[in-house]
Amino acid sequence: MYISELKMHGFKSFANKEVMKLGQGITTVVGPNGCGKTNIVDAIRWVLGEQKYSVLRGGKMEDVIFNGAENIKPLGVCEVAMTVHNNAGKLPIEYNDIEIARRVYRSGESEYYLNKTQCRLKDIMNLFVDTGMGADAYSVIELKMIEQILSDTADDRRKMFEEAAGIHKYRTQKKSTIRKFEATRNDLERVKDIVAEVEKKVQNLELQLKRFKRHKNLTSRLEERDKELAYLQIHRLTSHLEPLSARIIEFQNIRENKTSSFIGYEKKLTELRNTYKLHGEELDNIQLSMKQKSNERDNLKNKILISTEQRKSALNSIKRLEKEWRNNFQKIEGLKQLELDFDKELINLEPSISDLLIDYKTKKEKFIKLEKQYKKEVETLDRTQNQRWELQKSITKDKSLFDRTKELVESKANRINIIKGRLDDLSKNIKSELGNQKTLELKKKSLIESEDELNEKINILDENLVHIYEQREMLSEKRNSNLSSKQIVSDQIDFFNGIIEMREGFPDGTRHILENPKLFPGILGTVADMFQVDEIYRDALESGLG
Repeated sequence: MYISELKMHGFKSFANKEVMKLGQGITTVVGPNGCGKTNIVDAIRWVLGEQKYSVLRGGKMEDVIFNGAENIKPLGVCEVAMTVHNNAGKLPIEYNDIEIARRVYRSGESEYYLNKTQCRLKDIMNLFVDTGMGADAYSVIELKMIEQILSDTADDRRKMFEEAAGIHKYRTQKKSTIRKFEATRNDLERVKDIVAEVEKKVQNLELQLKRFKRHKNLTSRLEERDKELAYLQIHRLTSHLEPLSARIIEFQNIRENKTSSFIGYEKKLTELRNTYKLHGEELDNIQLSMKQKSNERDNLKNKILISTEQRKSALNSIKRLEKEWRNNFQKIEGLKQLELDFDKELINLEPSISDLLIDYKTKKEKFIKLEKQYKKEVETLDRTQNQRWELQKSITKDKSLFDRTKELVESKANRINIIKGRLDDLSKNIKSELGNQKTLELKKKSLIESEDELNEKINILDENLVHIYEQREMLSEKRNSNLSSKQIVSDQIDFFNGIIEMREGFPDGTRHILENPKLFPGILGTVADMFQVDEIYRDALESGLG
């Protein structure tokens, strides 16, 4: 097997279509630096499926397309075709000459061809696996790669030896098989989940089947009872009809024997026939009513079954609500105790508030009295001022008579001094009253502030009470959610206990041995039941036991 031909068009420096004929043996390509000798090696590696653009000495895969030169436009596509002569029959294909081609576009799309038929990259890689050729094999080596191979790690060298020894094929098959196993394992896990869901549905269907069987038995019993009832009705009607038929026969005999009284008997016969028709109509009505009653009875039985189921569910809900009611009652008792404590605190605060209000009222009365006195003093002050103005008027009038009435003036001056002293005393009293008024106003403000503080405390207590009620509602909601989560967890525990009892996951042989301890008395159980290992050493024990 050897490469017989290599065609390149638009690959790197090969702008025009180039065809290289390669014969069996050694072919040497000689040329100066930069003429594109290494591009031939890159073309062979690229057509074999190389995906790393760094190995092809580029920044991206589109860099392998001819990017243009002087007086030459860049191309939008490049193609490399390699013909392999399969004279030794190493390739698993019936053709002697096999052409492999690869085409890439500027948009990044890549196409592969095998004998001019479009195929996948996997098909080309499977064709050359275990033959020594391939993008990841060492059949195509550059000058720079020799040092890289010599300086590679032991794993890389082992890969080269495996490729040369033909083990790489089996390793790739092993990887693909492991991937398939993983996919199958995931599918099995999904199947287990589906089986679990189906088992739940099967349980529901079993319950429905039991109900259906019960309904079938009841309907069969009902049909038997209906038949018995119909038989009894027929027997009763026949018992009624027998005397009537006997009487008809008698009348017929009488009619035959006594032709003279035929008309009278015929009238009686018609009357009897009419009565017979009436009885027949009554019988039909009775049968219709019986059918209606039987239908009503069926409906009532169905309603009774439904009501029994509803009664059971209602009893369960009543029990659950009674438990909730007891718990809520206990919480309500606790909240009532808190409310009593708050009422006690309010009762303790009410005397202090009433004492402060009484003190405030007494001080307010004193303030009102002082205000009245102040008003009186102001009135007297006004009167004295008016008197002063009158005296001043008299002084101006009597100023011309000053010399003659000097003694009178002195007496008046003394009187004025006395009045001034009284005025000073009044002003002092007014200032003291004003100070007392300010102190009373300050006390009034303090009392109002204390009243506001008490009101704020009352509002805070009301808010705390509302908050306590809200907390009670939140606690009841949390309790309900906890009860539902507890029910879910208990259902999960029952489900997992059922799985453990059914010994799901064990093989059929192991399950048979564990379910029949009398047949195998020496068996103690599984290895998992015998060992109790910490979580740290569990994986090590599993790998050791296989």
